[in-house]
Amino acid sequence: MEIVEGKRKIEPEKISPRLALGRKPIVSLHQIVAASLLVLTVIVGFMLPRLPTKMQYALTLAVPGVIMGIGIILNPFIGVCAYFMYDYTRPDYFVPALQSLKLAILIEALTLGSWVFYYVKKNRRLNVHYFQIFYLIFLSVMGIATITAMNNRFAYDMFQLILVNFVIFFIATNVVDSFKRLNILIWMLLIVNTFFALRGIQTGGLVGGSLMGDENDLALALNIMVPFAYFRFMEAPTKLRGLIGLGMLTLLTLGVVSSISRGGWVGLVAVLAFCFIRSKRKFLSLGIGIVLALAIVEFAPPAYWAEIESITNPEESTAQSRIHYWEAAWRMFEANPLIGVGGGNGTVRMPEFVEGMGDAARQWGRTFHGTLPQVMAETGGIGLASYLIMVLLAFIFLIKVLRHDQGEHDILAKLFANSIMGGLIAYMVTATFLSTAYYPHLWTMFTLTMILFFLTREISLQKAAKANEEMIRLPESLGRAV
Repeated sequence: MEIVEGKRKIEPEKISPRLALGRKPIVSLHQIVAASLLVLTVIVGFMLPRLPTKMQYALTLAVPGVIMGIGIILNPFIGVCAYFMYDYTRPDYFVPALQSLKLAILIEALTLGSWVFYYVKKNRRLNVHYFQIFYLIFLSVMGIATITAMNNRFAYDMFQLILVNFVIFFIATNVVDSFKRLNILIWMLLIVNTFFALRGIQTGGLVGGSLMGDENDLALALNIMVPFAYFRFMEAPTKLRGLIGLGMLTLLTLGVVSSISRGGWVGLVAVLAFCFIRSKRKFLSLGIGIVLALAIVEFAPPAYWAEIESITNPEESTAQSRIHYWEAAWRMFEANPLIGVGGGNGTVRMPEFVEGMGDAARQWGRTFHGTLPQVMAETGGIGLASYLIMVLLAFIFLIKVLRHDQGEHDILAKLFANSIMGGLIAYMVTATFLSTAYYPHLWTMFTLTMILFFLTREISLQKAAKANEEMIRLPESLGRAV
């Protein structure tokens, strides 16, 4: 006798006794797991208040951490997003108990492992470009300096930062393989920075954290995201998204003002001017500019305008000291013209090279107050050349995206290109008076630029393949016509 289950015939000897009798298991595996989790939750709930604070944080974050870890293992794109989220929020600064969990290392290791598995499984072609050669040259200079630098530990720390940036850069440019994914990544960066802008408005620019703890650093981070919010508003497909973009733009602008940073003000003016020039809707842009100007006038305290007016005073004390530090950077470069004094070693070597600042010994730990002087002094001519070439290539790639039709993705591609270019301009102008060579902002802009470049290159390759196919079919069509 045969028992039919659906369309499949099953031999009697292959059927379990319970199935043959028509009985179901009394307790399923799912129920056992659910009950075990319930018991474990109750036990942890009773134990949690009695544990040290660090253990409480660790146990509280264990479940979401495990879920996030599983997500990263299954999809390296989640790891890329998690890395940028962590890098820009730096949660372990606000919750010191998280420092013992080494979340940054876990995210980086899981993302790398997930990507390797993803690449082997999919067997996809790697996105490689000569831009990466200059990135590796810069990284190599910093690596060599870990041996030659006076303070090897500082040099190693800076080298490690750029190395991790490069690894994530390489993974991201191969994993973010659609405009949808790039859009998600940019939205995440916008939301994070808008949150810090709101926090800066509430606290008068005192956000805290290891990335935006200084008011100038806060202004730098927010300025870079201003064009992203601006072009989101200008190219919004719906009114709701337009209002969201306008709200973010307003908060980012007022966040810069709340920092009372003179360099931030210069960068804000420069990036808003760029946005106006690149906008296709000049009257609307002018109206937005007027609204933002009125909001700034209403929001900014009198001390802010006094601070801004001091920009034009060449005799102001910080302006004079900045010149002395820039001159010290030049002397370091002259003494170490090829690879510089090493990452992070400019502050260590400052007493040897600075002049006109009184007791030189008291200048230990002073920064250059300028990104290009820092790159020149700490990475030498080779590092500076590769750094500037990467910036130049990024602009060239973005201009090419703007000049060519990108098919069905044309609007989004140009929105991204304008936003990233504006972010680069905001960074270069605002960072003129800050030492930010190893901050994540520029390296993030490089990553977004190359992601966009590879996406648009794929569109060009598809167009070329389609054109070749049509050329091949043309003689056949003519032959049939004859």
